[in-house]
Amino acid sequence: MRDCLKLALPAAALSALLFSAAGCGESAARRVNSGQPQASGLSAGEDQDWRSYPALEADLEQLMQRLASELRVPGPPQSPQSRVDDLSISQAEPGAKLKLSFSYRNSGDYNQDGQVAVSDLSSVGAFLGLSSTDSGWTAASVADGNADGLISSQDLAPIGANLRAQVDGYFVERRNFGQPPGQWSRVAEISGQTAMPPPGGGPLLFSAEIDSPGGDFEFRVTPFYRNPEGLLLGGIEGLGLRFQAEDGTPALGTPLNVQASAGLYGDRVQISWQPVPGASRHLVYRDGGPPIAILGQTSAYADFAVADYLAHEYFVRAEDGERLSEPSASATGFLGQRPGWPLFGGNPRHSGQSMKAGPLQPQLHWTWDIHDYSGRCGPVVAMDGSICIGGLGGVVYCAWPTGFLRWASPLGQGIEIEATPAISPAGTVLAGASDGKLHALELVSGELQWVHDFPEPIRSSVNIGPLGRIYLQNGLFLYCLAPTGVEIWRERISHSALDWRCSPAIGPDGTVYVNALSLEPGSLEGYTHAVSADGELLWSFPSGALGVDGASPAVSPEGTVYTSGVDKLHAINADGTAAWEYYTGPAPNCPAIAADGTVLVNGSAFYALSPEGGLRWMQSNISSQNFGSPLVDSLNNIYIPGGSIHSFTVFGLNGQIRWQEPALGTQVSQPVLGLDGALIIAAADGRVRCFRAP
Repeated sequence: MRDCLKLALPAAALSALLFSAAGCGESAARRVNSGQPQASGLSAGEDQDWRSYPALEADLEQLMQRLASELRVPGPPQSPQSRVDDLSISQAEPGAKLKLSFSYRNSGDYNQDGQVAVSDLSSVGAFLGLSSTDSGWTAASVADGNADGLISSQDLAPIGANLRAQVDGYFVERRNFGQPPGQWSRVAEISGQTAMPPPGGGPLLFSAEIDSPGGDFEFRVTPFYRNPEGLLLGGIEGLGLRFQAEDGTPALGTPLNVQASAGLYGDRVQISWQPVPGASRHLVYRDGGPPIAILGQTSAYADFAVADYLAHEYFVRAEDGERLSEPSASATGFLGQRPGWPLFGGNPRHSGQSMKAGPLQPQLHWTWDIHDYSGRCGPVVAMDGSICIGGLGGVVYCAWPTGFLRWASPLGQGIEIEATPAISPAGTVLAGASDGKLHALELVSGELQWVHDFPEPIRSSVNIGPLGRIYLQNGLFLYCLAPTGVEIWRERISHSALDWRCSPAIGPDGTVYVNALSLEPGSLEGYTHAVSADGELLWSFPSGALGVDGASPAVSPEGTVYTSGVDKLHAINADGTAAWEYYTGPAPNCPAIAADGTVLVNGSAFYALSPEGGLRWMQSNISSQNFGSPLVDSLNNIYIPGGSIHSFTVFGLNGQIRWQEPALGTQVSQPVLGLDGALIIAAADGRVRCFRAP
């Protein structure tokens, strides 16, 4: 139903196919007049100026070139022209259901099949030249995309602007009249399959019945798109319509004092409220969707289903079997950092923060030999304390917190694992290898679950964002995969497929940040790119960060992006504008962010900078200029891997050196903290070491 025509079809050939249909039958806009001149195979109808056809074909060719250059993913319509503005509501008698009626809106979807696609061009051809004064205008009006009362080449633009906007149905939303914006609640869903064509043609019509809430309310309808993961994504909200329903029943009280935990727990968001007297059930909602819990006369609920680090809006409604209260005031809740160290940088923002306190005078507790470790791949720690790491021999290793081997899973012969693995909230170990395959292993057993092929060797760590989505930079693109390994989208971020070692960082709003070359062919300038959760390139900032040396960005809770260039640390605002920059000397590495906002980065010295870009302190008497990324524990102690003299150094947040461990004589990884606060470091001598307090 929604298959698009191949964009590679030559524009002139497609033009001839589309517009020759304009003379086929009485229902077409005009019959072909063979006695008038023709332009490039296009036939002009009577009363239609034939000289406009070359311009029309040029417009179509320009549109086709634009569509062929764009790779878009489907989504709900967002343009103002797609807003439902003709909602009507009626009620036969007090207490009866409310009947809602409105017409279909999806700007550019001229054949009304639910999605804006290249096939909608045929409707412009069929009705070309008709105006609002013609007798067939009712049917033709669906192709009047710019609403000027004439079907012309100008109506091609909405197709290009809204390509792949898709409507699978509509949400019915309601709020008390006079409530502030943002307090809408969803009360029903209308399937797109229920639309009916009106007599005589024109926009499809929707109608639905919903229970009457009684009282003074405002209603609106919003289109939604069902993505491949089954999630309903809302589009442009419809215009609100006030309606005073009558049923004679007093309203049920609204739950009060709703609260949600904000970063207190790593595995759940805790919601609490004051129960409504007389209510038999309380319904808990997240982000305006359907109820996530239906409870009795209780006052708390733990949302363990949240699998991301974003802020979520919760509200509660009461019910007594016949009446449903209005939504409570909303409360914002979000997860704290999950137990362990499941990702490069500790969390999706790559802040380098741990929720555990590390040892201030570390003493070696155990050593785990894996033999083929390169020193590039760092360890990760699962929620059960297990430690996972990859080796140069293409083997993923997993050990118990005691240092004893749990399992070892070979990925293949002749391959290497250089990127730090990741562990999903569902317990999947994700390891990329030099053969270009991303391997998903079961944490408990190490058994292979799935494999996804990429065009280039994988040397950068994956990141895991909201809904368990997997993000990876490879070749020319940033990729987004579902938790099952199915590709959701890809967005081009570079003109050159270099050997990327940059792990994408994810901001608090779900935006993905990655370092790569410019998109301009031949350019050697490094950029930091921002890509939306839907795969749209939002902006590119000339940071000088190439992403080939492993320098990944980090993001603050407020959305500021910190990334290292050739010799500077850049702070970038969430809108892509420069906040500040600081000269750090050559070879700066991945920054970290302390709980008070202090930005920590290695360069020619070790720098601690304020969120405003001022120097708080620096340490220059460290043995190496090319350290790995810092680790910050819950007490703001800082652990950095060292060089030839010290294997790692422990700083206080004010810059004093608290401990320096003698060198191991080899390269070491980024340090991480286990569930009990043990310090874990891997070294290129093939050993993973665990340090504890004496």
